[in-house]
Amino acid sequence: MGILNSISKKFNNKFPLVGVDISDLSIEFFQLQSGNGKKSIKASSRLELPAGLIIEGQIKDKKKVAELLKSGFDKGGFSSKFCLLSIPDKNAFFIVLNSDDDIGVTQIYSMAQESLPIELGQYYYDFIFNSPKEVLFIAAQKDIIRQYLDIFTLAELSLEAIDFESACLVRALLDQQTLAEPVFIVDLGGKSSDIILADKQGIRDQVNFAIGGFVLSEKIAEALGIDFNAAEERKKGGDLVLKGADLNQVIEQVFGQAIEEIKQMAAEYKDKKGVQPRKIILVGGTSLLKEIEKYFSDNLPDYKFADSDLNNKIDFKDKIAMINNLYANVIGLAIRGQNIETLNQGINLIKNLNN
Repeated sequence: MGILNSISKKFNNKFPLVGVDISDLSIEFFQLQSGNGKKSIKASSRLELPAGLIIEGQIKDKKKVAELLKSGFDKGGFSSKFCLLSIPDKNAFFIVLNSDDDIGVTQIYSMAQESLPIELGQYYYDFIFNSPKEVLFIAAQKDIIRQYLDIFTLAELSLEAIDFESACLVRALLDQQTLAEPVFIVDLGGKSSDIILADKQGIRDQVNFAIGGFVLSEKIAEALGIDFNAAEERKKGGDLVLKGADLNQVIEQVFGQAIEEIKQMAAEYKDKKGVQPRKIILVGGTSLLKEIEKYFSDNLPDYKFADSDLNNKIDFKDKIAMINNLYANVIGLAIRGQNIETLNQGINLIKNLNN
């Protein structure tokens, strides 16, 4: 009986899981708790990483990152050492597999291998069914996944699932009512940006490209003849006015590709589904610049720019300013980590480590 009680207690203490978001420059932790209606923040923590420890998702010093991971976790006061992690979309391969007939599980590997420009034997992968005839397939290199398993082990934390960023953003920012029509999430980060097209069946399309706020700062510096740090301060100062330079032209150089991607993805969706996407949610630190939202709305006049549904799901009160914009990825992980049912939903790239 004592052993059974011990097992039961350990299992009950597992939830809610802690969402962990590791980027090149920071680690964010988030744990939610259930309330009356909305969920609320149980615990959270954030720490900045020294430059060079992680570069483009590659961990250069596992021991040091593990020490910082443990330090940030310990400061958060979390009630569980069981965690969820997401990998950046740029470190994963995505494909939506379609068939005229229902797709069997045994078909998925061969369909993905035929369609992707990689050797799947060197990747961990998982998939979810959008419908009986459509599968969303995700793969990530084994060395990328293994490095995360290593640092969590060194930090004495249990990593229960590895998700991917787009899924976390959709889970955090959208609900089923919003997904009754197709919605774009445009996540404008510092070093890269993601465009996600989702509807009630799931993620329909996704693209990642290496442009973001840092590139914008470089273009501003070039246009004004100033250094990068001065351009960053000018950009963050609020009202981004470039005397002697064409601001729209500078923004166009950086985000013109995103506008064209949205138009192309929307056209392909309409061809397949007969419905024109009309809604966009802008997120990410770079989207906070009012000139950026104006640029997107001016160049996509037929779209409605909407707020996310995150504040309808979670009671933030006065905690963490701008949480719905900057921390959506880690919140999406925390939402998944509420219980065994939500944990088992979605992609888990460490579910089948022997594949």
